[in-house]
Amino acid sequence: MADSQRTCTLNGCERKLRARGLCGAHYMAAKRSRTLPSEWTRQTRTTPPMAEHFWSFVLRGADGACWEWQGATSRGYGHIRIDGRPQRAHRIAYRLEVGEIPDGMHIDHVCRNRRCVNPDHLRPVTHAENQQNRNVRRDSSSGIRNVFWHARDKRWEVFVRLNGKAHFGGSYAPQGRR
Repeated sequence: MADSQRTCTLNGCERKLRARGLCGAHYMAAKRSRTLPSEWTRQTRTTPPMAEHFWSFVLRGADGACWEWQGATSRGYGHIRIDGRPQRAHRIAYRLEVGEIPDGMHIDHVCRNRRCVNPDHLRPVTHAENQQNRNVRRDSSSGIRNVFWHARDKRWEVFVRLNGKAHFGGSYAPQGRR
């Protein structure tokens, strides 16, 4: 941690940091008055540019490998706050390295790794294409997408929904049974 982060941020004060960038005395004075007097000017801290800050959370793999997001995650996807708003890390990586995301498009991970922010592994797709590229659900009894066990009939069933229409692919007895 830099020395400027361990001391009070008010000009001329070298006391140990307590809270909100202030030493104990300045913090209590600010708390009592509910505002900082105008003559107390804070030192300006230089913040790294957004791109530099973003890439500091990325562990780049070898050529062609995934670039793993090392920051916060939500539902497996990396996320970061930019201008106070949460953003998905893979969408920011795409914008920084490739360009703007076309309107109405999602960003798909070709590698199926939600933490990956390697622009070579990201592509713009429609919502329907993104849904078709999903992984198999963890609770899938078959291990194959759109194949379900129908307990009452004791048969496997194929059921697909595409463009809002349901398509039934049939039901099949387990191998060895007829």
